[in-house]
Amino acid sequence: MRTLWVGLMVLTLAVSGCASWHYAHTKPGALRGQLKLQWFEPDLFIFLPDPVRPLTFTRANQDTITPGRMYTDGGSIPRPFWVVKHYSPWGYAPAFMVHDWLFHMRHCQLPGYDKYDVDDAARVMSEVMKTMMEQADAVPTDKLALYAMFEAVRSPVAAQLWNQSKEESCKEPPAELIAAPVPPGAPRPARYDLVLNMDKLTVNLAVSTVLHMVRSPEISEASTDAIRTLGMLALASRAEAALSEAMFGRGLAASLSVSVPEPGKLRVSGNAETEAIKAQAESVSRSVKGVESVENAIQVMPLQTGV
Repeated sequence: MRTLWVGLMVLTLAVSGCASWHYAHTKPGALRGQLKLQWFEPDLFIFLPDPVRPLTFTRANQDTITPGRMYTDGGSIPRPFWVVKHYSPWGYAPAFMVHDWLFHMRHCQLPGYDKYDVDDAARVMSEVMKTMMEQADAVPTDKLALYAMFEAVRSPVAAQLWNQSKEESCKEPPAELIAAPVPPGAPRPARYDLVLNMDKLTVNLAVSTVLHMVRSPEISEASTDAIRTLGMLALASRAEAALSEAMFGRGLAASLSVSVPEPGKLRVSGNAETEAIKAQAESVSRSVKGVESVENAIQVMPLQTGV
């Protein structure tokens, strides 16, 4: 028994040492945007990229990863471990979404998939987790959890899953199950600093409230980030309107969604019936004022017809 305890102590110290080394050599990045999921079936969800504030991770080397629409089960952590602190399948959800997206890119051979291997994907997940631990007050630093998950997602089992063929592993959520995108020009309360319920206020009180806010330092001294965000929102709206006017609101193309992860950078995702429609959507997107580059993440899924 004493030998067993000594062995366990040595193993714990060794793992702790590796965890500390791994944490110290993991470079944090920048994480922003919103994470949205749609329930599909027990323990399986659909990740929905937010068209205005897409979940985006920028690595220390400035590589940017913006997950698109995909199936996800969160962190694929064995159920018995869920009771262990910091080992919930949703505890580091943004990191798990970014990691799942790299797998999805690989399996469906989406643009940029050849930039990563299974070890790269594990490192990226570690980077997102460390970013969350260092920047989010609600996420405590747990070097051992970070290292354990890093090793788990680069194990032989993970490598085998990574190397599955497109035919056996590329699965796209059905377009009809995806929440409908916000129509171009529709009101989006999240874009406003102030929303007033005129059923409860007089006109004079509403005007007084607006004037007070406009004259406040918080509003009048707009930050660079606020101006940058407004520019990205405007670009997304222009692109959505252009695609809508080009009659991409029918068939599978109705599921096309637009996001702006960086100023001037447009990302178009969703499904299209033909390569021609996919190319046309990219052409329309490139013609939008302010667009500097377009990431075409549209997948071609021919409509099934009866015999």
